[in-house]
Amino acid sequence: MSQKLTPKLIRKLFPEQNSKEIERLNVSAKDIVEVGDLTTCPSLIRLDLSLNNIQDTNFATTCQQIKWLSLANNPIADVLNVGHAKLAGKIRIQGLDQLGLKRLPNLNTLVLKQNAFKELGTSLHKCGGLQKLSMAHNQLSSIGDALSHCTALKELRLNHNAIDLLPAELAANSQLRILDLGDNPIADTDALKVLAALPWLRNLNLKSCGVSQTDDYPQSILRMLPNLDVLDNKRARDGTQAKQKKKRGVPEQEMQDVGEQTCMRDGAAEKDSVGCCSSGSRTRSARHSNWMVLGGSGTGCCNRSGDVN
Repeated sequence: MSQKLTPKLIRKLFPEQNSKEIERLNVSAKDIVEVGDLTTCPSLIRLDLSLNNIQDTNFATTCQQIKWLSLANNPIADVLNVGHAKLAGKIRIQGLDQLGLKRLPNLNTLVLKQNAFKELGTSLHKCGGLQKLSMAHNQLSSIGDALSHCTALKELRLNHNAIDLLPAELAANSQLRILDLGDNPIADTDALKVLAALPWLRNLNLKSCGVSQTDDYPQSILRMLPNLDVLDNKRARDGTQAKQKKKRGVPEQEMQDVGEQTCMRDGAAEKDSVGCCSSGSRTRSARHSNWMVLGGSGTGCCNRSGDVN
């Protein structure tokens, strides 16, 4: 039976919890179609709405303190009146502007994989504190200046899209350390020139891109990015060079294999989920706070503050 998430429903589902003290709320797979006023949960920072039938995110205005939000496996569509055709249909969201991200100023990590987005829009211009973004498995063909205001961005996942050129505006993301561009129609290094303007880039994935099939690959990439440590999930250089980098003061954490970063990777991330209490193993908890997730799935329930999966 379809339900609306209200304070009354929360009390029914979690009778032992004081709504004013709830920090984490898991209402996954509860056949919820609408989210009501959540101002009665002022401490709420993590909300799992995955596996429901929610069609819009207007509720964001009532819970602006949210740091981690999962809308995985929801229609995420607006019911629009199509005018002369006199039809009201569920229209798949094309860009991010309709998601109301501007109302969630505390977001640190945003996962929007597997949602058929075609453009980024300008909604991320208000997300200056965003450090991790995944738009994997969408239909993006370009980025434009959508990320130019996300100057704190350190991890960017754009694999499995239709991107063939990185814009010059990406240079504004000078703190970027991990970039996944696998399975995009990137034909050659000319489309990647802006990467030379990213001094902290240590992790790059170009698997299944056209450029990875060229004769001069991977040498062409390593010449352009001499500080790169990991390319296509493998060490880019031998141990001697790694030691030289360590002597130059590069923190060990920045030299970790991309395989260590499971929170937003495809494969491990999808298997372990990004839910409240993952059905898989819990990995690198301390580094994954402040999530908003709209892709994959999350299961389990907890109301603890602190680390997240």
